[in-house]
Amino acid sequence: MENKIVTAELTQSEKIHLSMKEIAKLVRNQLKKEFLWCVFSVRKSTHSLRISLLRASFEAFVPEITNMFSNGLTTKEEQVKILEYMKEKGHSQVNHYYIKTSIFYTDECKKVLQRVKELTDEYNYDNSDVQSDYFDVNFYLHLHIGEWDKPFRRV
Repeated sequence: MENKIVTAELTQSEKIHLSMKEIAKLVRNQLKKEFLWCVFSVRKSTHSLRISLLRASFEAFVPEITNMFSNGLTTKEEQVKILEYMKEKGHSQVNHYYIKTSIFYTDECKKVLQRVKELTDEYNYDNSDVQSDYFDVNFYLHLHIGEWDKPFRRV
């Protein structure tokens, strides 16, 4: 395959058969085009893609929790402590299945993270059957705000 891949010319089948190196490069380039006001880190490993939002022109974390997410597992006090910890460290692992319903991220941050998920989904598939403990994906996605050693910064 040529060095310069144009995704619009690829079928879904061709996209999911690209190497992780090629997928990471395509995703990185698309993020640079779509989000001029953001800086991302895009790294690949054998079967995963790790994308971190490092800098942006908006706040990533909400100033305070206004709506408690009732999952029966955490109290509002615990959720406030989680938010304080994330803001202090400038880092959060993002559950990409629950971006839209997260109480910790600003609306603008959620929109960016959701678009990142949509973009990566173009190169992924999921034929998993969790009931039989069978997992079959092209790659696993790990979304982060900041890194453990590089906190998120608003610029």
